[in-house]
Amino acid sequence: MKLTASLATLAALSLSAAGAVAQSDVPPEQQAPPPSATAPQDTPQNSQSAAQVSDEQIEQFAAAFAEIQTIQSDATRELESTTDEAAADKVVSDAETQMIAAVERSGLRIDEFNRIAELMTTDTSVRARVAEKLQKRGDGG
Repeated sequence: MKLTASLATLAALSLSAAGAVAQSDVPPEQQAPPPSATAPQDTPQNSQSAAQVSDEQIEQFAAAFAEIQTIQSDATRELESTTDEAAADKVVSDAETQMIAAVERSGLRIDEFNRIAELMTTDTSVRARVAEKLQKRGDGG
């Protein structure tokens, strides 16, 4: 059914970042390896890339990511309660637009957001820095 495809599309929009941050909530010794387990983590190249991500960019990423999670959650609830394919398509389209706007409001460009999300899947330092910012946001900091 097309609604299932809409749910899958919405879920895929920020999958890599969500997976990386979800792992950060688990103690390191209990974390599963990232999807690219064949790529070594924290290699000099990864560390150099991580060093190129400023604290400000990490903060911006965390702000956008938190907002995207809310948008996804709201859209998923809407999709689960609709049987009209046109309405479902509109929910997905609106959610995509809102997610892009969330990234832009954070001060990052889409390509910067995506680069940090990708780094999170391969670089434990970046993943930890984002997790720390998200934790502070959750604690009201």
